[in-house]
Amino acid sequence: MAKTFCCRRLEVVSDSPAAADFQERWPALFCEAEIKEEFRRITTISLEQTFMYKLDHYTPKLTTLMKGKGGVVGTKLRPFLDKLSQ
Repeated sequence: MAKTFCCRRLEVVSDSPAAADFQERWPALFCEAEIKEEFRRITTISLEQTFMYKLDHYTPKLTTLMKGKGGVVGTKLRPFLDKLSQ
């Protein structure tokens, strides 16, 4: 996949293929391992580690935001938030 990156990029930029066509032509890009590897090739950053770090960073703010929800959504979220706070 690393060797074909330039070809895939050129195809996407110039041809703008539909997602289904792109998936048919490059099926490996639609599996989890290849997505992570492609992200690393493009950015030189680990996708999963970066995501988890940012998630840990924003979890307190997200929890506070969700605790403030009312109505049906708040009622559905309450059991999950109670488990999270334990």
